[in-house]
Amino acid sequence: GANATGRPYTTFTFQVEDDGGTHHGGAPLDPAPDTMTINVTPLIVTAFAPTPSGFVVQFSGELMRAGLNLYDGAGGTLGEADVILKDGSGNVVAGSIVVAADGQAIEFVATGGVLAPGTYTVTFRSGATGFRDLDGDPLDGDNNGTTGDDYTTSFPVASSTNRVVSIPDMA
Repeated sequence: GANATGRPYTTFTFQVEDDGGTHHGGAPLDPAPDTMTINVTPLIVTAFAPTPSGFVVQFSGELMRAGLNLYDGAGGTLGEADVILKDGSGNVVAGSIVVAADGQAIEFVATGGVLAPGTYTVTFRSGATGFRDLDGDPLDGDNNGTTGDDYTTSFPVASSTNRVVSIPDMA
């Protein structure tokens, strides 16, 4: 059905037949059946890397960019945020996302500069209006072969004296 995945999704057995004749001991039918396996892999997170001001995440395929959002619109029509970053106290961290040119990665950049030291939790919302592939199939957040579940991970941010180049936030 629609949005179906599997490893394997399906298999079938076949034999090759040709009209090459039986010269020199040949046979028109391959005596050994062959099996073809088809795997359908859903959109998953393949890499996650914290940065001083957020994180970079890599996906297994290209994202559907239309409809991705961090904030609900003025009319309340966009729905809940598709990327939610929270600090250790549960406060939502405001920021922006940049989608890579190939559509297979995003970078989150926190508003106001570098992240304060602490533990952060990020959730990528899966669904028809959340993270999904170009066919509209939702993210498989827990990489179990079934789409439609969110991806959540936590990561630490240590205190740093490294210099970071930044520009002021603009409205």
